[in-house]
Amino acid sequence: MNTPPRLRVYVEGYDDAHFLRHFLIATLKRDLPVNEKAGISWAGDFSRLLRIPNAVQVQTDFERLAIIVDANADPAKRWEQLRAEVTCAPLPEDPEEDGTILAFPTGRNIGIWIMPDNSEPGSLESFLSTIRSTEDPQPELWDKASQCIPANALFASKDRPKAELHTWLAWQKEPGPSFKVAFGIGCFDLSHPLAQRLADFFRRLC
Repeated sequence: MNTPPRLRVYVEGYDDAHFLRHFLIATLKRDLPVNEKAGISWAGDFSRLLRIPNAVQVQTDFERLAIIVDANADPAKRWEQLRAEVTCAPLPEDPEEDGTILAFPTGRNIGIWIMPDNSEPGSLESFLSTIRSTEDPQPELWDKASQCIPANALFASKDRPKAELHTWLAWQKEPGPSFKVAFGIGCFDLSHPLAQRLADFFRRLC
């Protein structure tokens, strides 16, 4: 019989879920064997994600719940949307710098992290761009990746960080690696303070 995951994590999209699984494996290791103890699911979009905390609080097959969302252009607006919809636990007026963790009335914990750092505009890609490796030749590759994207590219301006990140990843030792491979070949600095803050958020939650 499979043991129910003690931690349930909900994110907006598939890329977020794929990133988070391998980030937790890479950073927490034995503290949180993700494949055995964590269930990570994607809602599809932010509006669906908003409905999840209130809906799952009555479930009995988990002890901790984490919600990971993108700030996008307006982190204050994103937090107000969360405060208005997540009624299963009273959210404070502002998110905590190191991630907000609260108790359900049932005694379980709910944690909320707003990408990239609970205060600045951005997304998962902004988080990853911040923690990218600075070992040679990565800074030069990053500068070139940023500069080579044409002004008339077809994607929306809000997606430029994603374009920059994936252009940079395309030039790695294994071109265009998955997050699992990217962590393994040192594309990202897991000792970076922001990476450690996210890892510590999960440690505190669990």
